[in-house]
Amino acid sequence: MFSDKFYKIFHIWTNYVACPIGAVPFKFDKEKRLLYTNSSTQRKPLRIWGILATNNILLMGSLLYYKHRDLTYFNQLYTGWVINSICVIFMGSVALQAKFVCYSYNSMVIFLNRYKESFMPDYNSNECRLNCAIDFHCSLIRWGSIVMALMETVYYAMFARTTPFYLNYYIPEEYYIAPIVIWTVVFHGSIFFTTAINLGSAAVFSVSVSLHLSHIISKDIHCVLRNHTYRTADSLRTGTNMRITYRSLQLLLINFLETAGRTLYPLNWLMLKMVTFLGGILIKHGHKMEPLVFYIMSGWVLFGLVMWGGCLEMNGRQFLYSKRAIDSWKYHEWGKDRKVMSKFRKSCKPLKMAYHNFFSIKRLSVLKFFKSVAKNMFKAIVAL
Repeated sequence: MFSDKFYKIFHIWTNYVACPIGAVPFKFDKEKRLLYTNSSTQRKPLRIWGILATNNILLMGSLLYYKHRDLTYFNQLYTGWVINSICVIFMGSVALQAKFVCYSYNSMVIFLNRYKESFMPDYNSNECRLNCAIDFHCSLIRWGSIVMALMETVYYAMFARTTPFYLNYYIPEEYYIAPIVIWTVVFHGSIFFTTAINLGSAAVFSVSVSLHLSHIISKDIHCVLRNHTYRTADSLRTGTNMRITYRSLQLLLINFLETAGRTLYPLNWLMLKMVTFLGGILIKHGHKMEPLVFYIMSGWVLFGLVMWGGCLEMNGRQFLYSKRAIDSWKYHEWGKDRKVMSKFRKSCKPLKMAYHNFFSIKRLSVLKFFKSVAKNMFKAIVAL
């Protein structure tokens, strides 16, 4: 379903960049074009996740210490705690459930390949515009994550002694010698690089699969589209094939939510806090900051707005398009399957990203997110 260029770069990225440094606990099989994991690929991500989790606990302790003493240090610590918590949730959900993540991703890829073989006989993956868009977005994500990791490492090397959420800040002056400096720079630099590659890999996995699935939901299974030439064969829009396809999409969503669903609410809360707090600090105190610090904090704000806003927008549209697709079945001629499809349509629910109805993403979720950002950012500016 994907282009040859995508598989080639995906293989290099996963097997020679992300997995060796411990960013992801799996590798990519070039022949089968599927992910696989074993005990050796899972050890390093678990160790790094343990280090991040321990660092998060230390940051919480420092937060409590500086809460009523120094507001400047508290702001820096709170920023570091929020960003570190996002990385802990991302890496923890992937590292602790590596087999389920592989199973979920492989199930989606197998479904897309069989879908292409059954209903898209003339499909050319290397000339598809959607695959070109996927390749372009994935390249931006990869290079963006590398640049972010390098900027974080440079920032650490320059400002570690003046930033309280780094270990160097707590080392006494008489013990702050060259070997300790080199070790801490290498240690923290590797952690920054690993977490940035982990976030980039998660974005690549999500973009590559979700764009194809969104096209299937919005176009292919919608039976009444005016002035639209379907890329799939007409056999898809028959009773039996339509029922199999939609039930498959529902099962894929259920499998995905079993691993990623429980992280939706904490990630939404943390992204809101990060964008709000960093945006307020940049507006209020941006003119006093070092240029590198200003650019890094601006990058994190843009990362939160674009990445999480795009995620909410895509899943909100998926909910809307699946609802429209189900409604369109009422106006399609099903022939002998008319009564069966009428009952099937009534039994179907729109495809919604939700975890046991605790947190659900609908069409207006992205609008509510940006509304909350604007409202809380105004409060943060007044408070700071």
